[in-house]
Amino acid sequence: MAENRDIHSASYVRDLFDRVSASYGYTNYLASFGFTERWRRQCIDKLGDLADGAVGLDLMCGRGETWAQLMRKRTIARLTGLDISPAMIEGARAEAARSGPGRILLLEEDVFANSVPDASADFIVSTFGVKTFDDAQLRRLSAEIARMLKPGGKFSLIEVSEPKGWFLRPLYMFYLRRCMPIIERLFLGYSYGFAMIGVYVAEFGDCARLHGHLESRGLRCELGKYFYGCASGLVGSKPARGDPEPGARAEL
Repeated sequence: MAENRDIHSASYVRDLFDRVSASYGYTNYLASFGFTERWRRQCIDKLGDLADGAVGLDLMCGRGETWAQLMRKRTIARLTGLDISPAMIEGARAEAARSGPGRILLLEEDVFANSVPDASADFIVSTFGVKTFDDAQLRRLSAEIARMLKPGGKFSLIEVSEPKGWFLRPLYMFYLRRCMPIIERLFLGYSYGFAMIGVYVAEFGDCARLHGHLESRGLRCELGKYFYGCASGLVGSKPARGDPEPGARAEL
């Protein structure tokens, strides 16, 4: 049972996503009424233009749900997908072959113990990959993003979140915690994976804490909300060499 385990530990998260990997994409799409796909597109669009030959990272990449759009619309030399779940990485191989044959590298690694070199990424994306982290892990994640980005590099992240409205919040959280497991059971015959989404979202809240941690690492960062706060996102950049630090005042 989740109550008797550390739900933020690497072993718990790895096992959880190994179990749901086969049905992850279409169950997410079905249960969110297509919103997860829309939010992924918006997250990628927030990156804006990328230089030819850009090198990027997809953190907690799952089965590569963002790659078709990334590789179709951007001139990307190489994309590295990183995920802790062996089953997710195995499932991502077919998407890598379809979306970017020869240009997508897969790493089965913990984001906190990864082999990505310092200052090697022109951009970093992550879609629905940060809700499983507690606050200490979010701090570590912000440090990793700052470490891996090149000066001038960009990032865009999005996550299912807890809306603040007095009317929407209880309905949305009831749906995540009670209805999604029923949908999973009806269509897949079990309910041991997506039942955890509501648990994680209730603890995660939204991307506001991660926003503060990223800024504390010297990154420029903006927080955005989607569909009345049912998702939240962060977009920003690492200052290029010679740029003033975020919040610094220019000399007159």
